[in-house]
Amino acid sequence: MPTDAPPPARDPETPLERAIEAEICSGLPNEQKRLERDLRVLEYFNLEGHRHLPYEHECHRKTHPLTRRTIEILTSLTYSHPPTREILDDEESNALLTEVLKDNDADGLLDQADEMAMLLGLSAVYAAPTSDGLKPIKLYTYDGSQLATYADPDDVTRIAHVVVISRHDEQTRYDWWSKDFRRVYVTAKAQTGYRTSGGRTARFREDLSHSNVVGRLPFAFFHARRPTGEERCDGLGDWLANYNCSIDHTLYEQALAVRHFYLPRAWVQNAPADWQPTTSRDGEYMRLPESMVSTSSPSVTASVGFLQANLDIEQGVLNTESLIETALAGIGVPKSLYSLDSASFASGDAITAERQPLIDRTLKRRQLLNASETELAECILAVAGAWYGIAEYKKAGLGGVNLAVRWPSLQSESELAAQDSKDLEQGVSSLVDVVQRRYGLSPEEALAHLVRVKEDSAKLAALGISTTTAV
Repeated sequence: MPTDAPPPARDPETPLERAIEAEICSGLPNEQKRLERDLRVLEYFNLEGHRHLPYEHECHRKTHPLTRRTIEILTSLTYSHPPTREILDDEESNALLTEVLKDNDADGLLDQADEMAMLLGLSAVYAAPTSDGLKPIKLYTYDGSQLATYADPDDVTRIAHVVVISRHDEQTRYDWWSKDFRRVYVTAKAQTGYRTSGGRTARFREDLSHSNVVGRLPFAFFHARRPTGEERCDGLGDWLANYNCSIDHTLYEQALAVRHFYLPRAWVQNAPADWQPTTSRDGEYMRLPESMVSTSSPSVTASVGFLQANLDIEQGVLNTESLIETALAGIGVPKSLYSLDSASFASGDAITAERQPLIDRTLKRRQLLNASETELAECILAVAGAWYGIAEYKKAGLGGVNLAVRWPSLQSESELAAQDSKDLEQGVSSLVDVVQRRYGLSPEEALAHLVRVKEDSAKLAALGISTTTAV
């Protein structure tokens, strides 16, 4: 159970803190342009981009899944092949971390954080204490549209202040976190059809605020790219959303063209003025009068026909596909993976070549994710130590942990088997090395795995079951 309630939050003291408070109380005006852009990107990711199309014809307002599909492909290899995590030289901290990650389905949660980081440039995982003794820490994810961040003046790449933006019951709440405090600001409740000029003004809620007993931000941050000149960078979302918008407008215009011009329109020439055409019940056949001769010009015979525009629908489809291919090529997404077209693969080598840019991107991204994983481990330990009164956990969380993050290989099964056989044959790897590399295990875990395999094989042999026989 958490310890007693922390002391009240102190007042802002530094010029940066006073500036942040003024910004919050005004409704974050300097963040509005970015927040609006992020919300637009999320609409395309959530397949709601049709809101940005004209309203004339609702049935033709559809959004293409380009943004969502592309982000899912770019992050598809990251946590679908999750790592193993181990805090070295600290069994108790390692046991707590393993328990918390398991309780919160960490791989799925971090996969979502990775997607939002790639989309919007930044996401965060927040560790909060609970009153549940069985599950002491709850993890939450926030995307960039829910975060306003402020850098440390002495290190512009480090986030020193975080404002979490949440909206509920016609109110906006700002939770401002620093290593020293959590200050909460809430706007007045908006009324339907009526809003005052100060409707965005937020007021400090002392009853919801308190000192930050953790001694650090209870967040782990995930970035699209390693921050170098500022605390956050842009993701791919805005670029993808602009492409998505262009594709949606193209598809909308094509749908309107088909609606207006694809169906033929009947016409009649030189018919009597009093002639009223009728159709059969199914609307397919027109019943004509026995004599269709113009009364003004008896020698002129009436005629009927159909008007139909010569639409090149196939060329319109090819134009849309060209836009998509250009977008995919620009960010290294294999077209075959996007369209799930396995027929385009000529051989196993072609599959490897097709996937290689995605594999290279994932391997490169793992280096950045190692830092985020370590930050999350430290965050969990610091929160648990501070709120549950366990000094060893808090010390580990604030002093840094020696976290080993082991990612499994991204090679195909055939490639792994060939490499393993070659390494064993040439004597450059032991069987322990092979198991360690194949399953992402530590040397001790790999050795234990081999011992268990040998014991299981002996048991099967005693039952007359051959371990070399295919099941």
